[in-house]
Amino acid sequence: MYIDIDVHHGDGVEEAFYVSHRVMTVSFHKFGDFFPGTGDITDIGASKGKYYCINVPLNDGIDDDNFINLFRPIITKCIEVYRPGAIVLQCGADSLTGDRLGKFNLSIKGHASCIQFVKSFNIPLLILGGGGYTIRNVSRCWAYETAVVLDKHKEISNYIPLNDYYDYYAPDFLLHLIPNNNIINLNTQEHLYKIKTRILDNLQYLQHAPGVQFAYVPPDCFGDDEDEDEQQQLIVEWEGGGLSTPNAAAAAANAANAGAAAAANAAAAPIATLTHQQQIQQLRSPPPGGRIRRKDYLADFEDLPDRDQKLPI
Repeated sequence: MYIDIDVHHGDGVEEAFYVSHRVMTVSFHKFGDFFPGTGDITDIGASKGKYYCINVPLNDGIDDDNFINLFRPIITKCIEVYRPGAIVLQCGADSLTGDRLGKFNLSIKGHASCIQFVKSFNIPLLILGGGGYTIRNVSRCWAYETAVVLDKHKEISNYIPLNDYYDYYAPDFLLHLIPNNNIINLNTQEHLYKIKTRILDNLQYLQHAPGVQFAYVPPDCFGDDEDEDEQQQLIVEWEGGGLSTPNAAAAAANAANAGAAAAANAAAAPIATLTHQQQIQQLRSPPPGGRIRRKDYLADFEDLPDRDQKLPI
């Protein structure tokens, strides 16, 4: 489960898992005329990922109380329904008051309360940083939140100790920020209630957490490692012949032993199933008139259209 409290929408992670139920994504962000412009409440995922994508779009000026009153019931319901085996919490500091880009009005304690709440579920938790464009406040925030993770936040002083960057914390030289009372909270109670109700209603469509053992896992398209003592998939290119794999060559050899007519065609591309050591020797000393090379799996992807070229996919 991925939770994002950065002021920007967590569009990258959402897109990566938009059609999958393997990861539930939850993003609390400023929505509207603001980068990246995505993350509407109606964006709920698609295909197998439908309803596993949660977007909480907010307006400028949201404060601690409003944010926490949304965060706790939504996250509680998500964990109750999805039952994640691990949680990734992205703690972008640009949702703090006073950020150069973000327009929220959260205090450091309000921001850190999200960590405390998620941590209380005792689920394996990975905590990441994120955005933040008033650097001194980013340092304040993550210093305090590191203390929260270590359960030392009650011991940390509000007075910043002397250090090489002490002057950056002027004029008060304090750890915690005071929310700006002049910022107007554009999130009305009616607006917040509608958001919470809509999201909790959507979560009711999830009857159970997905079973990982029943989920399709794509095969490894890059093959085995060269150092593994297993047979490597080879392609043999002979003069006058085409391409042949060990399985095809073995079938041709069987046909030849049986006296089948296919033996004549198989003779054009003779190959035997080789052990790992024999393959290495063959690679060092190619047979006369031909060469052995490893299949280039990356070449399979060279013809994929580039999204930047705006080609149809």
